[in-house]
Amino acid sequence: GMSLTYTVFSLGDAQLHQLHTAQGKLFVMGEVAVELFQESPTSFLQELRKAKYSRMASADRDVLHTTAELHLPVESSAATAGITLLPSSTVEALLVDKRKLELVQPFKLALLKLASQEAARLMAAGEYEAAL
Repeated sequence: GMSLTYTVFSLGDAQLHQLHTAQGKLFVMGEVAVELFQESPTSFLQELRKAKYSRMASADRDVLHTTAELHLPVESSAATAGITLLPSSTVEALLVDKRKLELVQPFKLALLKLASQEAARLMAAGEYEAAL
């Protein structure tokens, strides 16, 4: 596999990597579990399944490679079922539902900052349509 591009989010003492995958920009569920909620990736995944949060499993070689390279925690079923990835909307919903309200605003601001940097980059490259 190849290394994917990623963005690092710092939220309080926690650090998250947002991977730029073919499916979009996604967070690794295991890292979210450990870093934000101090829970084991495997039990956290069971919780996600019960509550029907939006998520996807990826067995993409580049995703597996990058996750291993960054030493990110993953669930025990990752080797067979793929790594569970979460969109930012799920991470935000989890922060709210699990009462980590002090992290909701910083998380939203980090996403906003990235979106505006991305738009600025596209506009500088003359890709106005993509930026809007």
